[in-house]
Amino acid sequence: MVGWTRFFVMLCMVLGFLQGPALAQQSSAPRIAVLELNGKLSRGQLRVLSDKVRAGVLGGLQGKDYVVMTRESMAVLLKDMGLDCAKVQGECEVETGRNIGAAYVVSGSVEDVGSGLMLVSLKVHDTKSGALKSTGDVRGTEVIQLIDKLPGTVAQLIAQAFGEQTRGGMAPMQAPVNPGGPAQARFQGSFTPSGGLGVQAKLREQTCVKQSAEKGARQRASRLDQAVAKAKSQAAQAWQGRVREVQMCLRLKREERNGCISSVNQWLSGARSMNVKLPAGVETVQTDCGARQPAYPADSRTVVADDVSTAEKLLKRLMTYSPGHEGGTNSVGMSFIRVPTGNFQMGSTSQERYRDSDESLHRVTISRAFLIASTEVTQGQWATVMGRDPSKAQYRTANLRGSSYPVQQITWIEAVKFANALSRREGLQPAYTGSGSSVRWNQSANGYRLLTEAEWEYAARAGEHRLYAGAEQSGNLCGVANVADRSGSQVMKVSGVRCDDGFSATAPVGSFAPNAWNIYDMTGNVAEWCWDWYGTYSRYGSDPSGPSSGTYRTYRGGSWANTSRASRIAYRNRNKVDTRFDGLGFRMARNSN
Repeated sequence: MVGWTRFFVMLCMVLGFLQGPALAQQSSAPRIAVLELNGKLSRGQLRVLSDKVRAGVLGGLQGKDYVVMTRESMAVLLKDMGLDCAKVQGECEVETGRNIGAAYVVSGSVEDVGSGLMLVSLKVHDTKSGALKSTGDVRGTEVIQLIDKLPGTVAQLIAQAFGEQTRGGMAPMQAPVNPGGPAQARFQGSFTPSGGLGVQAKLREQTCVKQSAEKGARQRASRLDQAVAKAKSQAAQAWQGRVREVQMCLRLKREERNGCISSVNQWLSGARSMNVKLPAGVETVQTDCGARQPAYPADSRTVVADDVSTAEKLLKRLMTYSPGHEGGTNSVGMSFIRVPTGNFQMGSTSQERYRDSDESLHRVTISRAFLIASTEVTQGQWATVMGRDPSKAQYRTANLRGSSYPVQQITWIEAVKFANALSRREGLQPAYTGSGSSVRWNQSANGYRLLTEAEWEYAARAGEHRLYAGAEQSGNLCGVANVADRSGSQVMKVSGVRCDDGFSATAPVGSFAPNAWNIYDMTGNVAEWCWDWYGTYSRYGSDPSGPSSGTYRTYRGGSWANTSRASRIAYRNRNKVDTRFDGLGFRMARNSN
């Protein structure tokens, strides 16, 4: 029984297949052929637009007995002619329509007319006479706009072509005309117009795929940026792990520095060219169409560690510099650097971060070379010369004479007394006479003295106009200076590395990187008294030594207790000559022969 049923169904299908074309051929209604649109869009997009034109033709023929040929029916006839339905050009539309038995032919093209605008141009020809019955166009910035506008506009075009013109000519673009109802116009063959929702969904999917690719690419780039930041952070941490030991090598003889030189070279070999790789993979992206996973090939980037420049400069010093070579070493172990003559810009620019009003930028000439101690005066050096260490008890060490921590809680008057005592100890002419507020400086004396403000800033800058002594232009103080917020938000913002070196007060002198002239701790550790009375820069000229009188003496450089703002090279501080606190010390200078 089942076998007979299956046979009957198959027989009906065969008869229907044979009868369909015959019925179509016997229809007396005139045929209308809608040729495939041509243009630079994809074939799929052109097929959708062509189907929308056919739907519009059907909608414009309501109440009339016409047959709209489907793509499938035309394809069979064009194949017999040796033509591809999608490749029929506009020049031969009339002849094509005649050959497939159409009374009328609708043709058109899609053009990009610039400024993001697309134009669909349509024509209706009478194939018998070859006359052009009607023309029209549809404009839009996206394919989806053309799809929405085409059925309604084509319906108006067909109505105009067949004698049903709207008042005033072509109607404005409007929503698609519903081809349902009692219309007698019909399609020949099995064509069904593409539903609006289906087309919109397809185009929405195409949009989502494009958006997911773009969003995935951004996510991919972000992941690569994160990998680069991680590599730089690891390199910075590796550098901070060895930089202090390497800096201490500067105190050794050249032949004793090979281990440090090898350590710096080893770090530089990887830090100069770090290859950061991101393997091939997918990026999960959420879109309006749901989750998408665009795939991407492997990617890589070559980056340079942030501390390379600092390491290269330190390596150069390790290879060439010998402690005390330029200016010698005195009886209490102070090594001196000879500072040459020159010109520099003293003060701060108007763009400098944290700038104060008393830091006006001006040009200063240093016409006399001088010697500057490479480190601040230590507790051991003070005790050797003066016999008693005034530093706070918690910063002292068991062996005062061997202490390498900077002496602090020193008043300006005490610093002057130390300078004269050290001069007499070494048989030099003391630089100062008088006492208290009446101290006078003999500038021709060869004994020890305090630096002037100009000399201090000139030595601190070491030929470079930067925020901090020894730091790079970025102002990163990790491994460079002992100041209160070295491991705080400012450093984290600059390098992403927290440099916790364990110092909560003063550090041994020379624990941090020197500046370009191998002078240590010009930024931080303890602030340093200068000779000058505090006053405005407008009074200063060549080799300035400050006002002739005043209320306060200046000190510079900031201390372990100061923020980075108060530790800038240009920052000026002042106090009375008998002031003392645990962040205030000094360093020695001498005239150079």
